[in-house]
Amino acid sequence: NIIIITEPNETNRVFRTRSFVEEGKRALETTAMRLYKEGKKKTKVEFVTKLELGEGISKGNVKGRVERHLAVVTDAAFYSDNLLGSEDATEEDGRAFGEQLILKVKKKDLRSRKQEVVKAFIQENKAFRELVEKHKSMEGLLCAVAWNRLKRDKAKGGKTESEEEEEGRETGSKLAVTMATTLT
Repeated sequence: NIIIITEPNETNRVFRTRSFVEEGKRALETTAMRLYKEGKKKTKVEFVTKLELGEGISKGNVKGRVERHLAVVTDAAFYSDNLLGSEDATEEDGRAFGEQLILKVKKKDLRSRKQEVVKAFIQENKAFRELVEKHKSMEGLLCAVAWNRLKRDKAKGGKTESEEEEEGRETGSKLAVTMATTLT
């Protein structure tokens, strides 16, 4: 068992409220995380955060702290998922990989393209990396699903780099059509 507890020092800070200045206490934040083995290749994580609010702490500050802690938990789960090989991954893990990929595509930088995000994700995720090494067309398939295109627009898409990539995109487009018809 690993237990990690962090507690910041209690300090005073000055904040401005409307036109006068007052002194108040900062919020005290205690975080505990416990990791323990649940199976051969399964680790369970418990994460607890306790916030003690001082005077003058806004709801926005509290919400921001909670969101940051939730982001840490999500990042830890994604990190663990990305270490799984294709042989060890289950159907549930596959769904989690898909959710992670879609989240990364949605949160992508405005300057980056979806295809670059997908390629970076394949390099991060061991199971996808192994899958793409075995089946080259999988990269194109994942790009097509991430693009959410039912039909490829050649005017915008440009040239493909290989036949496997083109085959993957066609399969991905067919998969997107199938998913669209089964979901409606």
